[in-house]
Amino acid sequence: HYPLRRQRQMCIRDRFQRACARVVVTPLATRCWLALAQALALRIGCALVGAPGSGKAGHALELGALAGAFVVLAPCSAATDARALGAVLRGVAHGACWLVLDELHALRPAVLAACAQLIASLLGALRAHAALAAPGVPSAHQFVDGHAISVHSADLAVCATVGGARDAAALPASVRAHMRIIALAAPDRAFVCGARLAAAGFAHAAVLGRRVDATLLLCADSFGPLAVGDYGMRACDTAIRTAVEPVSYTHLTLPTKRIV
Repeated sequence: HYPLRRQRQMCIRDRFQRACARVVVTPLATRCWLALAQALALRIGCALVGAPGSGKAGHALELGALAGAFVVLAPCSAATDARALGAVLRGVAHGACWLVLDELHALRPAVLAACAQLIASLLGALRAHAALAAPGVPSAHQFVDGHAISVHSADLAVCATVGGARDAAALPASVRAHMRIIALAAPDRAFVCGARLAAAGFAHAAVLGRRVDATLLLCADSFGPLAVGDYGMRACDTAIRTAVEPVSYTHLTLPTKRIV
């Protein structure tokens, strides 16, 4: 909760969070959360830029969970149209939710131009609602597509994930004007693996985490890039879940070497 304490303007809600897996806190995650919290306090959007598997969407979802907010993950593709995006943004404004536009660069240029206008309209409504004397009272605003929206809370976040620096540079200037670009480096995979294995009760978690990282690096060097997926954090997550499931669900006392 350190980034949330730094930004005192952020509203911490009381949405119930079940006992589920959480993001491992690393220096990279802390810096990302601080940048996201600062953008949220300024009522601007965020664009998380990084390689596949670097945790772009995961960091946004985790910060929303820490704030107790309901986060909507909206995948973007060439088949997404402006009407669907407008409906999603209006629903986010009505429900006081957080929005994560996954793979924003996959939209067509015409849809990206319309998306920039929609995001600007939503952020303008949030700033106008925050400037009210009684921010807890719902306020009515006119959306850019002609619909009327009722904003209940100004503590909303509009985040987007972009595949890399080249895709981020290809975004129109109208989109970048409303987004704070946050670059994510490759996470410390060995540390993340060790922390997750330690949370599952493995005695030699640090050593096993380094072995999982070395195995994935060897696979990437030996087999090359995959047509679908990669040997990044998604493959690491699959390996960790495969190792943890025998302990979590069968409650068997097995040696660590045999499980892995």
